[in-house]
Formats: sequence, structure tokens, C-alpha cells
Amino acid sequence: RRMRDLAVRIDLETLGRAIERFRARNGRPPRSLSELVRAGELREVPVDPDGRPYAYDPSSGKVGSTAGRILGNS
Repeated sequence: RRMRDLAVRIDLETLGRAIERFRARNGRPPRSLSELVRAGELREVPVDPDGRPYAYDPSSGKVGSTAGRILGNS
């Protein structure tokens, strides 16, 4: 369980940093996580340890896991 939690935390932090870099360069958050890949911010969009995609809300710039962990980006 700890390894799973650590993997989720690392992914959320990586996604959060990529969203912030994208926002700084483009003046807006990405419309989707795949836009981060197209912009060169990520190699690929990670999935959680269960193989599910992370949830992303482009209006708030927040990303989270289906387990309810949220990383805010303001």
C-alpha cells in the first residue's frame, strides 16, 4: 500500500509541475493531460498503479487520482 501511495504522490507531483510549466508558457492550463505530451512537458500521460487514468479538471488546473488524492495548482 505504501508503494502504491508513493507512486500516486510522485505522479501527481509530476503532473502538477507539468501543468504549471504549461500554464507559465501558454497563459492557461492545458485543456487535457494529453496536451502536456503534445507540448513536450511529459513523455506520456501516467496512469495510476491500478492502470486507471488520473482525473483532470482543466477549469481549475487540478489533477487527482480515483482514490481521491488531489493536488491543487494555483
